[in-house]
Amino acid sequence: MDNLFMMGMSLTEATTNVEKMLKVLNELGWQINKEKSSLKPSQCSEFLGLLVNTMATPWFKVPNNKIQAVHCNMECLLLLHEWTGLVLVRKLAAVVGLCVSLVKVVLLGLLMLCNVFHVIAQCDSWEDQIPLPESAHCDLLEWRDGLNHWKGHVALQQPTNITIDTDTSQCGWGVILLCTDLTSASWWQNKGRQHINKLGPHCGSNEWPS
Repeated sequence: MDNLFMMGMSLTEATTNVEKMLKVLNELGWQINKEKSSLKPSQCSEFLGLLVNTMATPWFKVPNNKIQAVHCNMECLLLLHEWTGLVLVRKLAAVVGLCVSLVKVVLLGLLMLCNVFHVIAQCDSWEDQIPLPESAHCDLLEWRDGLNHWKGHVALQQPTNITIDTDTSQCGWGVILLCTDLTSASWWQNKGRQHINKLGPHCGSNEWPS
């Protein structure tokens, strides 16, 4: 077991939380690798590849070099596909692996890789060279364009008063408010022809004020 991260509202609370965690782990028979652990509370740290800062409003950020690495590899893959019409499955999987390393902090990150996962799963060899279906190509374009504008900051979920569940397909959309009130409709103005990743944010936008 690894990757434990403790926080507190003050230095004293953070120190106490660490001591409690160490006590519980010790009672359970776990041994702490102190060489790889940071047991002294800090307001700036790196955890699982994320920069963590709690000096004011807490924020998490992906280092710029990590974003640039994903973007560079993505851009090379897309350019190769544009020039030759083919991509090496091994290279495609490597780029997807870089994206997966960010899915914990990229909202809907895995959703925007589903079509690419499906393409890779259908291949017989890592050395195959394949054309990218439009759906998978659009997924990669979404990632590339998103990384162009993203500064690396992670969105933190805030407390909410109302929960709205939504669902989207290329046939239409539906919204459920507080598990009781249901609203659904077909797409308007041929919007259903857009890629499924672009339809989600439009779900119920004409029915619910933002």
